[in-house]
Amino acid sequence: MLTFAVVAVAFLAANLALFYRPTYNVLHRLLSLFRMKRVDEKIERMFESVNCYRGRWGLLLGTLLMSIGVQVGCALVNLVCARAIGLQRHNDWLDFLVFIPTIGLIGMIPLSVGGTGWREGAYILLFQSVGASNEQAAALSVLWLGAVIATSLPGGVIYLMRGGRKADIPGPTTNPQSDKDEAVLGETTEQLSAVPGP
Repeated sequence: MLTFAVVAVAFLAANLALFYRPTYNVLHRLLSLFRMKRVDEKIERMFESVNCYRGRWGLLLGTLLMSIGVQVGCALVNLVCARAIGLQRHNDWLDFLVFIPTIGLIGMIPLSVGGTGWREGAYILLFQSVGASNEQAAALSVLWLGAVIATSLPGGVIYLMRGGRKADIPGPTTNPQSDKDEAVLGETTEQLSAVPGP
C-alpha cells in the first residue's frame, strides 16, 4: 500500500505540474534553483504539448481509450512472459493489470536512463508481494525490456532512415507581416544611403 500511495502522490503531482500553471511555475523555480536545466526543458516541452489539447475533450477521450488499450496489451505481454518462466497465480491477470501501469509510472522517474534500475526494482518489489522470487521478478523485467526493444527496432530504423533528429526539427516559419516590414526597412535604408552627405 505504501508503494501505491507514493506512486499515486507522484502521479498527482506530475499532473498538477503539467496541467496547472501555478504548480508548474513552482516546479520551474525549484529546478532552476537546483540547476537542473535539462530536466526543466523537458518538463517545459511536456507542459506546452499537453496544454495544446486543453478543452479538446473528444481528442482527450480517444487518447485515453487508446492508452487503456496499450496498458492492457502491456499487461498481456508481461503475463505471457511470466508464464514462460513459471510465474503463475490464480489471480495473476488482475495483478498484472495493477502492477504493469504502476511500474510504467515508476520507470518515468527522471533520475535514470530510460527508467533502468527503477523499473527492475519495481518488478521485484511488486511481484514479491504475490509470491514471486527475486530471480523470477528480475527475469520478467528483462524479458519485458527485450520485448520493448524488439518492437521498437523497426521504428528506430525508420527514424534513422529519415535522418534522425534533423528530420524532426521544423524549418523556420515565415511571417508575412515580418517579411513585409523587413522589405520596407531595406527600401528605406537604401533611400537614406542615396541621400548625399553635407
